Amino acid sequence: MRPVRAIFDRQALAYNLSRARQMAPDARVMAILKANAYGHGLLESATALDAADAFGMLDLADAARLRSEGISKRICLLEGLFRD
Repeated sequence: MRPVRAIFDRQALAYNLSRARQMAPDARVMAILKANAYGHGLLESATALDAADAFGMLDLADAARLRSEGISKRICLLEGLFRD
């Protein structure tokens, strides 16, 4: 196994979003939170990126989880709906 580790820094994530907004003040921002926010935690990432205009999600169940946790921001489902 590779000795790989990712460190999640909420403040850095929020700061990066604020810098992007400074660089493009008229742009709208959709934060992509697919795959459990790329392994960093769905709810943790959503709260850190609260300043985004919307969240892009791949999985309807993850979108429903955000709603159940009180997140009311717009959500764009990137892939559509499927039947099992």
